[in-house]
Amino acid sequence: MSKQFWQTTVFALAMTMTLTNCGKIGESSTDQASFTSLTTDPIKPIDPDKPIITPVPKVQTAYQPILADRIYLTNLLKDIFGPTAMNVDTTRTDLKFQDHGSPCSFYVNHNVKNTAGNFVEHSLMERCSRVSPDLLTAPLNPKATVTRQALLTHACSDLVMNQTTFNVALSKIGTGIPVGSEANVLKAYRLFYRSQPDPHKGLLESLMVMIPATGATGNDWRVVLNAICTSGYWQAI
Repeated sequence: MSKQFWQTTVFALAMTMTLTNCGKIGESSTDQASFTSLTTDPIKPIDPDKPIITPVPKVQTAYQPILADRIYLTNLLKDIFGPTAMNVDTTRTDLKFQDHGSPCSFYVNHNVKNTAGNFVEHSLMERCSRVSPDLLTAPLNPKATVTRQALLTHACSDLVMNQTTFNVALSKIGTGIPVGSEANVLKAYRLFYRSQPDPHKGLLESLMVMIPATGATGNDWRVVLNAICTSGYWQAI
């Protein structure tokens, strides 16, 4: 082959390599230019006429029911179990100021004459003088505590086991020993739950399991009344 042919071939190869490299360089330059354009754009100024919306943080809330105080508890238990309820209740629900709430009142704290003609305190529930200052600092809105529930459980047991107070409660359900019907169990439930709706079907059926439909005894009704009394949810007002 001639010298001129080799010179032409080498020149062609050199040009091909040069053009190829130029293409790669150009491609890289284009990519670099695009990347630079994306990363170096100026920050847009805030539009003063457009309001800035700040996200509002979520605030968690806790629900605390208002519980009945000692005066409500006392009046309710007397209404269910009769006027001697507080004499039978060895925990003296009416005098548990700190646990059941409601401080004493100066407005009704006065003395009266008893049958013997002597002056005595008008009411132990309202005495404010000559006693512990705890009666003045009792909470207006009592809270659910273990002590409060223990006192209620004890009081309910006293009241259903005492024959006199038990008979009073039973007479509000029916005569003699009432039959263990759904209607009578509902009456027992309503003795305590005055302002709440009737129980759902499942709860009512659970209460009816405690008492036979026929041949119910006094002890069966004691179990039912005690279960409702100690539930405590009726205290939420």
